[in-house]
Amino acid sequence: KKGCMMNYSKLVAIAGIFVSISVARAASIGTMDYPSLADAVNNAASGATITLSETEKISATINVEGKSLTLDGGGNTVTFGSGFNGTMFNIAKDASLSIVNTTFDGTNDWRWVSEAAKMDPYAYELSCNETKSTNTVGSITKLEGALSSPLFTVSGSIIFGEGSYLRQFVFAQNDTPMISLTGGGLTFNGARIEYIFGIQVRASGDATVEFTGGSIITNNYGYGNKGATYWIGGNAVATLTDAYINGNAARARSGVIFGVVEYGKLIMDGGTICNNVSKYWGSNSSGSMICLEGYGRFEMNGGVISGNIGTLAGAISTRWYSDNEQSVVLNSGIIRDNTTSYSTWSNANIFLRSSAVISSNAVVAGPVVVNSSSADIPGALDNQGVIEGDLILNSGFATVTSSGEITGSVTVSAGELAISGGVYGTDVSPWVEFGLESVKTDSGKWLIVETDDCFIWNQG
Repeated sequence: KKGCMMNYSKLVAIAGIFVSISVARAASIGTMDYPSLADAVNNAASGATITLSETEKISATINVEGKSLTLDGGGNTVTFGSGFNGTMFNIAKDASLSIVNTTFDGTNDWRWVSEAAKMDPYAYELSCNETKSTNTVGSITKLEGALSSPLFTVSGSIIFGEGSYLRQFVFAQNDTPMISLTGGGLTFNGARIEYIFGIQVRASGDATVEFTGGSIITNNYGYGNKGATYWIGGNAVATLTDAYINGNAARARSGVIFGVVEYGKLIMDGGTICNNVSKYWGSNSSGSMICLEGYGRFEMNGGVISGNIGTLAGAISTRWYSDNEQSVVLNSGIIRDNTTSYSTWSNANIFLRSSAVISSNAVVAGPVVVNSSSADIPGALDNQGVIEGDLILNSGFATVTSSGEITGSVTVSAGELAISGGVYGTDVSPWVEFGLESVKTDSGKWLIVETDDCFIWNQG
C-alpha cells in the first residue's frame, strides 16, 4: 500500500540451508527490486525505467551519471528523509533523467490566506504551517524551513513529463533556485508546479528550457532580484510552446515570471501568461512579467499575455538602469489588458528603455512607453501590427518606423520623437520626419504619406 514500506521475500543460503528473509522494497527495475531509489539508480543500466513502490524519502543526493534513466513514480511521492534538506538529484553532463507520475513534495504548507491577498500588489497575507502572518513590503525574506540548496542540479538533461508534480517547497531569497541548470536541457512536458516559494529555475551557459505539453504553473510566489520565477542567463534559451503560467505572484524588481539577462533569450510560440501580479512597487522597479537586462531578447510568435499586474509594465519591460540594447520582437500573438500597480507609468503594457520593439502581426492592446535616456542607444519602435492604445515617450530620443497602426494618442512628455510611417488615431504632425506629412483619412485616422511639396535649398 502507498505510505507503507513494502517487503518482498528473498531466499538466502545460511549454513547450507535456504531460508526466506524479508527485504524492504522501495523501487524496482523490471523484476529486480531495490530497497531505495538510490540503490535502483546506482544499479540501473542506461535506458532502464525505475518504478517506485511507495513514498521515497531521500536522505542523500542521488547522482545520475553516464546513463539515461526514466523514473516512473507510479503516483507516489518523493520527499526529504529525516535530517536531510539538500539537493535531491544531480544530473551529470553525460546523463539524462525523465520523470513521470511522480510528486515531489516539500511538505511546507504555505498559502495565501485568500485569493484577494494573492492578487493584491500591496497585500502580503500568508499562512505557513497553519500559522497566519500579515507581512508588510520588504519583510518577506524567508519562510520557516527555507532551503539553501537546489532540489535539482543539472548539467545534462531532465524532463518532467506527464503526472509530474512539484509542490510546497520554500527556497531562500534570491540565490537558491528549485532547479539549477548549467548547460544541458530542462523540459516541462505536462508537469504541474504549484506552491513553490522562491526562484524555480536559474539557467545559464548554453542551457535550454522548454515549457510544453499543457504544463501548468500556478499559485507560486517568486522572490528574486532579476528573475523572480525563471532566470534565463548566459546564452540560455527558453521556449514557451504549450503551458499555462497563470495566477502567480512575485516580489521582484525586474522579471516577475521571466528575467532574461546577459545574452539569454525567451521565445513564446504559444501558451498563456495571465493574471499574475508583481508585489513590488516603486519608481526604481522594472517589475513586469518579462524583463530584459543586458542583451536579453524576447521573441513572440504566438500565445497570450493578458490580465497581469506589473510595476513598470504589465507585460514586458527592460531593466531600469540598463543602457545595453535589448530586443523585443513581436511577430504574432496577443498582449492586452495588462496594468501596473505604480500609476506613474500609465498602465503600460510595454515599457522600453534603450531597446527595440518590432511588431509585425501582434496585437498590443494598451499603452507602449518608450523611455530612452541614452543618447547613444535610442529607443526604436518598428510597428507592423496593431497597438490598441497610446504611445508615450518620456525622455531621450526614439524613432517610429511603421506600416501598422497605433489607435490611441501619441504623447511626448520629454525628449524627441521621429515618426516615418504608419496609421494613427490622432494627428502626429509635430513628430513626422522631413519629407513626410500626417494626413487625415475619410475614416478619421491619420496616415503618414510623402509630402507633395518639393523644397530646393540654395546654398550660399
